[in-house]
Amino acid sequence: MRVAILNLIMTTPVEGAIVPRASNQDTVIYNMARGFVSGGHRVTLLTSEEYRPTEAENLEFDVIYFPSALKKIFKPTLLPYPTGLKKYLKKHSSDFDMLISVEAFSIASLIAARVAPKKLLIWQEMAKFQRLFFKIPAKIWYGIVVRTFLSDIPVVGMSQSAQSFAGRFMRNVSDRVVSHGVDESVFYPSERHSGYFIVVSSLVRLKRVDCIIQKYAQFVSSCGFYNVGLKIVGDGPEKDNLKKLAQESGCSDRIEFMGKRDHAVLSKILRDAVGLLVYTEKDLNMVSITEALVSGCPVLMNKVPLIRDRVEKYDLGIVKDEWGCEEMKMMIEKYDELHGNCIKERWRFTSKNVADTLCDIFLNQKALYKV
Repeated sequence: MRVAILNLIMTTPVEGAIVPRASNQDTVIYNMARGFVSGGHRVTLLTSEEYRPTEAENLEFDVIYFPSALKKIFKPTLLPYPTGLKKYLKKHSSDFDMLISVEAFSIASLIAARVAPKKLLIWQEMAKFQRLFFKIPAKIWYGIVVRTFLSDIPVVGMSQSAQSFAGRFMRNVSDRVVSHGVDESVFYPSERHSGYFIVVSSLVRLKRVDCIIQKYAQFVSSCGFYNVGLKIVGDGPEKDNLKKLAQESGCSDRIEFMGKRDHAVLSKILRDAVGLLVYTEKDLNMVSITEALVSGCPVLMNKVPLIRDRVEKYDLGIVKDEWGCEEMKMMIEKYDELHGNCIKERWRFTSKNVADTLCDIFLNQKALYKV
């Protein structure tokens, strides 16, 4: 099929700002585009000009950038207003068999619903109202805009929570959950771990890497696992504070700050880890979790990320708020079992499977949703 992916926000802002990138090769949406390409589809990605990389890219798909208008009202980090998208879709919608738009709360979704509703599928990540301005804009959007213009558009949730949330405002909600996909040619498992836990995260306060360092120090001192290390992959404004905390914990010789790594390097680090540690305060969908699972790396996480349901369902790790050294010990003791489950279920989280599933849902939408 000829597929257009509408995803105006390419990367997660850092403290409210878009961080320029030399390349977007490692972004979630590029991985998804490659998943469609691997299935034999022709893909065009439509996104915001503000996320254009600083260097030229050699891609298997097309990318078209649209400048954002009215930036003080429609901030490119939150709700971009893509200048020229409506004109483009009016001219080229016949060139596509399917339009996939990420999020119902998106100007791109509204434009696509007005121009080519029969070709549109919405892929929903949000599972609650965005908190900006006391949730008022989001409540107005879902209560009026979505119910008026998007209620009959087929929608697929990235989690069960997103599925339930979309069902409050839209009628054609798929009973299938489709989370982010990972490139299985880059991320793949090894036979055994190399004796360390891993954190893959931007080093910002909301990720609570400080709590992970504290819990790791307790794990080493209380449980006696002095030979188990901690590797922290990522960069950000909290890096110096976290290094100081590691020094004060008495475990700095076992904690390695590796900085940001591209996927080729990250995949090797993940597949050799005993487990990925997650203690975030806010994230809904963390691609680092799916990257770990496809790499055969179990996850020890709190209940904030929405993928928790699938981690529990397929026994791919441990999900518990306020987890600590006992759960870290259990991750080591149950590694063979959890690692085996990850290998068995990894196909569910590959970008190709995600692309195939979205295509299947779209092609069967008349039977599924009585559209």
